[in-house]
Amino acid sequence: MNLGTMQAAVLHGSRDVRLEQVPLRPLSPGELRVKIDTALTCGTDVKVYRRGEHARMIQPPALFGHEWAGTVMETSDGLATWQVGDRVTGANSAACTLCQFCKLGRSELCEDLQFLNGAYAETIVVPARFAERSLYKVPSYLSLQEAALVEPLACVVRGLELMPVNAGETVAILGLGPIGLLFVRLAVLAGANVIAVGRRSSRLKIAREFGAGVVLDEATLDDPCKTVRELTPGGNGPDRVIEAVGTPKTWELAIAIVRKAGAVN
Repeated sequence: MNLGTMQAAVLHGSRDVRLEQVPLRPLSPGELRVKIDTALTCGTDVKVYRRGEHARMIQPPALFGHEWAGTVMETSDGLATWQVGDRVTGANSAACTLCQFCKLGRSELCEDLQFLNGAYAETIVVPARFAERSLYKVPSYLSLQEAALVEPLACVVRGLELMPVNAGETVAILGLGPIGLLFVRLAVLAGANVIAVGRRSSRLKIAREFGAGVVLDEATLDDPCKTVRELTPGGNGPDRVIEAVGTPKTWELAIAIVRKAGAVN
């Protein structure tokens, strides 16, 4: 059956992404087709673009992009869970629920973890496993642009599960990209005193709007470690440090800043 084509970004290798006309395929049982409204680009997408592949998530040639939100436009026969017109967003992976690690509650280690790419396109086909357990209806009070942030927000929520932030604690957040800014907001909501360290005036402004008590422009600091520590009780350092840059330099800085018996994520 010829359903026509759509425009999509296809990864062919290192720094090689091409806008192509890609055939639309018929839906298999349990699948649905979503019209993409919003697709985001995260650090993983940038790494994949530079490297040309991801060991587990994507091998070229392949449709590209994995953070998205949109509207259901077609469902397969017998699929009653989702209806045409539903506003949805999805995770980029789906566990099998059957392997040893899934049964231990460690689905991120699933031995048959499946991934969904193809957000940089007019539409995306959501496989049955994803439609069953990795697709979420967007409530009316959220825009699809906001809903597309669910996947990165989930990473931040998981980070705070692994290293809880408590009311009254001092938390330093190094790096104010999207992940760092989400950490700022959630730490503030947890009742922490947040010291946000980053660059770019637009991101520093958002950190203030998100409730950070102190916002520092890293580019103006001669000694970031000393500056941050002097802002904490007794000059001993923050109770928690969240490193959201991803470079060896900031890893070392995070460890140098935190107080004795504190924690670094």
